[in-house]
Amino acid sequence: ISTYPIKIDSSICILGIARDITEKKQAQQELLMSEEKFKMIFNSANDCIMIYDFNGKVLEINDKACKKLGFSRTNLLNKPITDSSIMEYFKDLNEKKQELQKKGSLIFESTVVSKNNKKIPADYNNP
Repeated sequence: ISTYPIKIDSSICILGIARDITEKKQAQQELLMSEEKFKMIFNSANDCIMIYDFNGKVLEINDKACKKLGFSRTNLLNKPITDSSIMEYFKDLNEKKQELQKKGSLIFESTVVSKNNKKIPADYNNP
């Protein structure tokens, strides 16, 4: 509801405007439910999943990946993956970024290094 003072003749009145936001609230609720489902599936996946931006900053990582790598989520989230040195792939990040931009998607193999320096072969799929 929005209200505005208005003058009608010599009287000051209040104009009230109400808008039905039922559809907006329903859309917000559906989005929230969708996000919750995504998080549940993401964290229940049997694969290690990491979402990162073009600069290698970790935007999200699932529980399986944290456990396999031996790092807590807070150690990895919002930090450049190159800082943690867990992925040999990021040593040639610029080359991979150019290839991804050219092809539109990229699938390759590389190695992930866990906190205890165990090398783990990994498939990468950048759709």
